[in-house]
Amino acid sequence: MVVIGGFTSAYGNGWNSFTSHYKKKLDKCFILIEYYYTPKLKKSAVINFIDLWDVFVGKHYGGFFKSPVSIGRVENKACKTLTEFENLIRPYREE
Repeated sequence: MVVIGGFTSAYGNGWNSFTSHYKKKLDKCFILIEYYYTPKLKKSAVINFIDLWDVFVGKHYGGFFKSPVSIGRVENKACKTLTEFENLIRPYREE
């Protein structure tokens, strides 16, 4: 994982990171970008976005949003948990 940025404001803290992987079988390079935001208000939830992209073509393959409610999609398949999302992106991330 490579941390590519972070910030602190009066309202909260955030950072983002990415990991990339070349999938030889598909001849594609994928990037998984993660965004995190932690609000300073105690009643506010941590927000997490995760996106899977084809690096060279710019195609978005899937995303996951986690806050009090979690929702995601990889191509045409919906998911409700981070584990489900990770299982759906596994074919893009592993040889």
